[in-house]
Amino acid sequence: MPFNFWKPKPPPAPASARPSADPEMDQLQAEVARRQEQIAALELELLEFNQFNQEIETRLGPWQRRVADLETAIAEARTRATRRAMWGERADAGTAPEDVMEQYKRVWSQSETPPPPPGPAPASPPRDSETVELQEAKLKTLYRQLAKRFHPDLASTPEDKAARAERMAEINAAYADHDWDKLQAIANTPDLPTPAPAEVPRPRTRAEMIQELQREIMRLDGVIAELDHTLTHGLSQSLVDFKLEADLARRAGRDLLSELESDLRAEAARLEAELAALTRDVH
Repeated sequence: MPFNFWKPKPPPAPASARPSADPEMDQLQAEVARRQEQIAALELELLEFNQFNQEIETRLGPWQRRVADLETAIAEARTRATRRAMWGERADAGTAPEDVMEQYKRVWSQSETPPPPPGPAPASPPRDSETVELQEAKLKTLYRQLAKRFHPDLASTPEDKAARAERMAEINAAYADHDWDKLQAIANTPDLPTPAPAEVPRPRTRAEMIQELQREIMRLDGVIAELDHTLTHGLSQSLVDFKLEADLARRAGRDLLSELESDLRAEAARLEAELAALTRDVH
């Protein structure tokens, strides 16, 4: 039997290289996919801002309030010390005249805004953070992939939206904890089942499919506009600037929040010592 040398068949061309039977339909489907990707990226950005704001409150908020309380107590202690020096026992008995400056403040002063947090400490020598950045990049990529699969705004029915919202909450929690294993486990789960319709739908015509895709594009544009508005107008500019500064510091090997927390702790300790000295002098 003769040995035949057959010319090997070329591998199938990728979908983008093969001529499409329906270019208009393919274009609309690509537009839907592009918008889904954009929604996932915007959701990730908004989630990170919310987490950063919560971290600020958790780590810096108590110390900022402690410093403000101590400054108020010190101002009051200084006032008492001044009045006692001027009026002696009458100051303690409450029979001394009201201080002129206190009268002025009571009548004319406006409520003062709390003092801004102290500036960052001097930069420490940068350290190699390539591994950390690589891990964060992988987490973000996986989060966006999962958001495209499970985001509630991509649901087709109320039941589907409720199931997606529950799954998305798990994804957000895992991302907040930097739990790669949990995110990977969710990625390995099958897609949520689509509820079976009450009736078997008739086959859709091409015109109906195109209209459905066009409506979906309009709906997704609305979701994108809402997320854009939240990111543009729903976040304070100070938070945006502070997060950018913290991100740049982290790339240089610094933890800006830790530095600020350390500064606030030191300031609180200094003020506590000052208040103790003033109280001791009064007594």
